[in-house]
Amino acid sequence: MGELNSRQINVPVGEYRITANTGEKLHIVTGSCVGLALFEPEKRILGIVHIVLPGRRSLRREGDSNAYFADTGVPLLIEEMKKKGAQTERLEATIIGGSKLITGEDGMDIGLENIKKVIMLLKKSRIPVVKKFVGGRTGWVMTFDVFSGKVNIRPTTKEPSPGVLKDNEKINEGQLKGLLLLLEGLRPDPELSGSLLDELHGRPVNWEMVQNLISSDFVLSTNIFRLINSPYYGQPGEMPTFDSALNNLGERQLRRLCVLAASKRNTKPAWDIPSRFKKKVSRRSSIVSVAGGVLARSMLPHLEGHASTAGLLHAVGTVAGLLLLLSDDKKQDKGRGEKPAPAGDAQDGCVKLGVNCDELARFILSQWKIPDEICTAVASCRAPGLDSDGPVDLAAVVQTACWIGRLLGPGMMFPFPRFEISQEIYNKMDLKNTLNGIVNQVFELLKSQNMMEIKPPDEFLKNYNNV
Repeated sequence: MGELNSRQINVPVGEYRITANTGEKLHIVTGSCVGLALFEPEKRILGIVHIVLPGRRSLRREGDSNAYFADTGVPLLIEEMKKKGAQTERLEATIIGGSKLITGEDGMDIGLENIKKVIMLLKKSRIPVVKKFVGGRTGWVMTFDVFSGKVNIRPTTKEPSPGVLKDNEKINEGQLKGLLLLLEGLRPDPELSGSLLDELHGRPVNWEMVQNLISSDFVLSTNIFRLINSPYYGQPGEMPTFDSALNNLGERQLRRLCVLAASKRNTKPAWDIPSRFKKKVSRRSSIVSVAGGVLARSMLPHLEGHASTAGLLHAVGTVAGLLLLLSDDKKQDKGRGEKPAPAGDAQDGCVKLGVNCDELARFILSQWKIPDEICTAVASCRAPGLDSDGPVDLAAVVQTACWIGRLLGPGMMFPFPRFEISQEIYNKMDLKNTLNGIVNQVFELLKSQNMMEIKPPDEFLKNYNNV
């Protein structure tokens, strides 16, 4: 079977796949995780393991698998390859990932430690590394074709431009920490938070309604996903969706975290962004989340929840840019004895301050321990860099959802970054034939959630034809 007709199989986080079928390709996307591919060229046997952490935790958690950790995942892959008939002395290794996106509680660079452990175990087994694309501050994508033995490796996005790294003059480490505190201190919508608290005190809790309420408020969404992935309350880097939190943390703990997030309605932050701006950000994020879920349902069904989450969180960089701008204006105005300029007059804070908005979002989400695949999709959704023979990936779905959200959603008093969809993605997702149906599904779902400030499909399609 030819390379173009190969069936593609994704390798999920913490799992492995082995195939000797020349009609198949194995595909993996990594951030701080490491993707290790072992190939036996003579018998055309290919295996890939998606490693998350270098070694086992001191306390094992439910759902932990041997493939999740380098110290057990590498030997596991080698042994399973041998069972399929591979000769160890003929194995060739390709490594991707280990990017510097997530730092451990002790300051450890998890990506670097993953790389070191995998290479050490390969040396121990005397398996040569023939290709290596590791480190940096971007995710990596690998597609390995069994038939041809060809491997296609590319970054998920470009290396971050100056303006986010802690050693850059434009935003120093202290400013970044202060920015995180400002984001975490934002006050959620009081009315929505009250409705959420009422729902959480119901017996039994209607979790579908709880999720809808959380998805309706940007601040609630960011706080919930931060809490469920936090080392103290949740499981760092392991909760990409609301359902995963419900299944892994349990109803009692998730209810506790939802109450904690909703109770912030009673707080009085030192200063906040205007509520009308937060409401418009919330509406836009909800639309993108719904659109992402609808798109993924038909193209990446196993990532439907991931696409919805990335849609909810995609505006983090823009909101952070506004906070940076307002804090900068506040300092300047204080020196002049003037009142800060209203948010409605503000330009994009990231642009004005020379900061890469997407990489700022990546930094924030990685600090909150949001799973790699969500961080990568959010940071690269404006430029997924899809290969001509590559798959539709999560970033491409989120980019398309953002594009639909911009055209279908309410106007912003604060300019959102423009999302232009590439012809390549437009063709690969067959939007010429599917867009009508997708838009109508999104519209009906939003209508059922009482989001009436959206344009009807006819008006959307008119805007679409003018783009």
